Amino acid sequence: MGGEACAIPEEGYVAALNNTGFIRFYEFWMSASVGTPSQAATNIDQLANAVYEAQTLRIPLMMRAYAESVNGTADLRFKISAFLVAQAEYCYFGYSSGWYDSDWSWHQEYDRVYGKPLSGAVSLDRAKGQWRREFEHCEVWVDVTARVGEIRWRQ
Repeated sequence: MGGEACAIPEEGYVAALNNTGFIRFYEFWMSASVGTPSQAATNIDQLANAVYEAQTLRIPLMMRAYAESVNGTADLRFKISAFLVAQAEYCYFGYSSGWYDSDWSWHQEYDRVYGKPLSGAVSLDRAKGQWRREFEHCEVWVDVTARVGEIRWRQ
């Protein structure tokens, strides 16, 4: 989605794997620095591509989000909201400041029960990277350009 054309279209690559077990790994999920339109566009394309891979091609995904200390909880909420918009069966999320054991910690968001998805991801504004998705127990909304994510819990 954007950038240089792939040597093999993604659908062809998935078909060539012929049901071989693999997982798509996003090492820096939603972590392109923001400040220029091209940096925001990287994250916008990353989310759109992950939605397509997980929900259309049914590719398992692993999103490892870099814990940026600037916004703390807001940063985690943004990145986990983007993950929830994209995720499908066999998709996983991790949030850390590095790769050593001491760089990882448990967050209360991991214990929340979001419920089953009631819909696929809905693009509200592709240019800004605004998406939403309904789950049994909440609605998730994300604005990639503003780096904001919200999880609205049902009563």
